[in-house]
Formats: sequence, C-alpha cells, structure tokens
Amino acid sequence: MAIKLGDIAAVVYRDRLAFAIVGDHGPKCKIGEGSIHLHETIGQKGCKKRDQNGMCKAAANDSIERDVLYFIFPGSKSKIINGGLTPENINSRLTTEGQKLWDPLLNSYGSGNTPSELSTPVK
Repeated sequence: MAIKLGDIAAVVYRDRLAFAIVGDHGPKCKIGEGSIHLHETIGQKGCKKRDQNGMCKAAANDSIERDVLYFIFPGSKSKIINGGLTPENINSRLTTEGQKLWDPLLNSYGSGNTPSELSTPVK
C-alpha cells in the first residue's frame, strides 16, 4: 500500500513524539519537511518572530539534520478524514487517531516505554 496525501505520520525526535498529516510529495526517497507546529512540538524553534496574535511572521531556519524518525501509516487517511476535520478539532483528532496507530507499533517492539512516556501533548 502506498503513502497518500492525508495519511497519518508519527514523528519521533529524541524523547518527543508528534503526529502529522502527509501534506505533499517530495523527491523520491526523501522525507522530512515539517510544519512550524511540528518543529515546535518536537522541541525545536519553528518561528523566530510572532505578531501580537501569535501568528508566525518569520520562520526560524532550524533544520534538524539527523536523528528524526518518521513512521507513516499507509491507508490511515480515512481514520483522520472521516468524521470531519476543522481548525478547532484537527490537533485533538490527529493525536487521538495517531496514538491508536502508534500504540500497537510501539507495543509490538516491546520497548518497555509507554507512548505517554515518549509523547508530549500536541497543542
């Protein structure tokens, strides 16, 4: 099964776990462009200047060159899209559905860590 736009991804960097939605296709065999929100969720600076409403006015040039793991769940688009997404519910739905996909993967490898020990809340 191929990766499609809208599929859910788990992104792990150090001790942080975040969930994302596949939003575009890049060059073959390359992955890893993420949103400002994703960068901030995994503990990196995503924005260097915000306005009084919190909107980013200047993105930080804060690339992470290595040690980021991406787990994409092919065919998971329907899990996030069905039921409707809105700006108000996208983060909570993504976290809920992403965690449902992540837990069996993590548990199948017997890491000894629970997902809650690895994850930080997605805002």
